[in-house]
Amino acid sequence: MVGDTLNTRIFPNSGRNINDVGVKEPSAGDTRTTFGGASKDTSYIGNADDNAVTYTGDAKNAFISTGAGDDTLIASDISKSTISLGNGNNTAITGAVKDTTFTSGTGADSYTILDNANSVKISSGAGDDTLIFGGKVNDGTFLLGRGADVLDFSGKVQNTWVDLGNDFDIDQVYFNAKADIGNGTQIFGAGDGDLLIIGGEEYSYDIDQSSFISSAGDSITFG
Repeated sequence: MVGDTLNTRIFPNSGRNINDVGVKEPSAGDTRTTFGGASKDTSYIGNADDNAVTYTGDAKNAFISTGAGDDTLIASDISKSTISLGNGNNTAITGAVKDTTFTSGTGADSYTILDNANSVKISSGAGDDTLIFGGKVNDGTFLLGRGADVLDFSGKVQNTWVDLGNDFDIDQVYFNAKADIGNGTQIFGAGDGDLLIIGGEEYSYDIDQSSFISSAGDSITFG
């Protein structure tokens, strides 16, 4: 224990890897758990307080459910995993992600995927959420829910479906260039005034025209 936080570290149990290990936190109290190596087939069950989970190596086939509270997930590369962050103001920071689903409930959530994202689904729930992608995105599904959300793409995005939640809050979607909006990329659920920002140029959604329109009158339509 450090202060009121329960600290747990999981060491490799199969060579340098962690295999088939499950952690279930006590029913109450802040926790900090570290999986100290590459891992496969792990599970983590948190509680309704603030849980922090760190994977120092690549994680495969992980099941993570942090519960309610302001939770944090920090990980290297993740694949074939299911991650639920629950209600609260949650933070997830990862390396490359593949074949993985994230969900979170009500709260201001922040997701940062520093590398490529392939076959990733994020349902961020209600609240002012931020999703940042540092690499290429392919075959993504991003359901942002109600709230003033921000979606920031740094690389090319292909075969990706974005739902802005069809609400009255102003959402913002960033691309570095038009060429980064690749084949199969669609944005749905936009509300009046939602912003599409491409290389610094703003396009505001006009619900009557079902298009994002710039101050110069240029338009971009999805679907």
